Amino acid sequence: MRRLHTLPYVLLATLCLAVQLPTARAGISYTGDIDPADPAEWDSSTNGYIGKTANGTLTVDDGSDLLSKNCYIGYNSGVTGEVTITGTGSTWASSESIVPVITSYVGYFGNGTLNITSGAAVSHPSVLCIGYNAGSTGQVTVDGVGSTLTPYHSFASSVIHVGLFGSGTLNITNGGTVSNAFSYIGAIPARWEWRRSTA
Repeated sequence: MRRLHTLPYVLLATLCLAVQLPTARAGISYTGDIDPADPAEWDSSTNGYIGKTANGTLTVDDGSDLLSKNCYIGYNSGVTGEVTITGTGSTWASSESIVPVITSYVGYFGNGTLNITSGAAVSHPSVLCIGYNAGSTGQVTVDGVGSTLTPYHSFASSVIHVGLFGSGTLNITNGGTVSNAFSYIGAIPARWEWRRSTA
């Protein structure tokens, strides 16, 4: 008889636990420090942080689309942020108006990694910095045929900085492509490394 009395409480507790679990749209998953908290709800006005005050990771696959105004991957010193956009049809677009100029950062003060693989596409705002501030490290890998990194607007002022004040690495491998108007490697003062696979 006691089991019948406790059954509603067990069901209620189970329902509460289910409601509290974090939700994520199929194909967009994340762990750790992501701000705003649900990337599936980001839009063209969102400043997205992956690894702001603690480590964070974000993955977009299964042909899903992510949208933001700009992004900071690895924001604070000592913090690591990692983003992977993978698979044909999976995209991350940094939408913006041409004025003002918008910048995204892979390694702002911390350590940032952006992986674009297996036919995925990322469009960055007018400026992309890989390793922005002193002490930061940034790495971007564009790997595989059909994997692309391009500016959101195809206008003549698009820029990629590989190591501005920090350390930056850009890997373009196995048929991946990167296009923009201007690239600065090891700008002021920085360590830089650029690798391109001939395979």
